[in-house]
Amino acid sequence: MKEFLDTPKEETISDQWQSQIFVRVPQRAGVMFISSVNNRIVTDLHMIPAHSLPEAVTVAEKMVGNPEAMVTAISEGVAVIVKI
Repeated sequence: MKEFLDTPKEETISDQWQSQIFVRVPQRAGVMFISSVNNRIVTDLHMIPAHSLPEAVTVAEKMVGNPEAMVTAISEGVAVIVKI
């Protein structure tokens, strides 16, 4: 992560910006990845694994300790750049 974040923008390789954004987001917000992928792979990418939307909502509610908390679901998240 540090290498991506420390690289000046004029020295980045082609499409490195995507990886830099990917690294920044989990540092500022909890990111849950809903898939059938092995949990270890997801946690190695600094995200929280879930295997269904209901499971993800339950985990998010427990994380924040508030069942009324706002949760944002981004369908096809790999095609979206999130500004936080």
